[in-house]
Amino acid sequence: MDMYFGALEAVANSSIKLARYAPEDELAMDLLVAASVLEFGSSLREARDGATQWAQARGWHRLRKDCTAAAGGSATAVKLSRT
Repeated sequence: MDMYFGALEAVANSSIKLARYAPEDELAMDLLVAASVLEFGSSLREARDGATQWAQARGWHRLRKDCTAAAGGSATAVKLSRT
């Protein structure tokens, strides 16, 4: 998630910083959209962390395996298993 959504967050952060110096119509992303992207990313990470804590409290842990995505790129598969 971080790898793919992080790029969108980088554009959002850049747009917010650039808004101090450039008119909004020249930005890569509307400021309201940029703020929403950053808020959603934060909420998504909080949900992931909460789900991980919940699973670990019940005896599950994360195993990461690198695999090749269908499009030819690399991706990370996450598998839960009991400890």
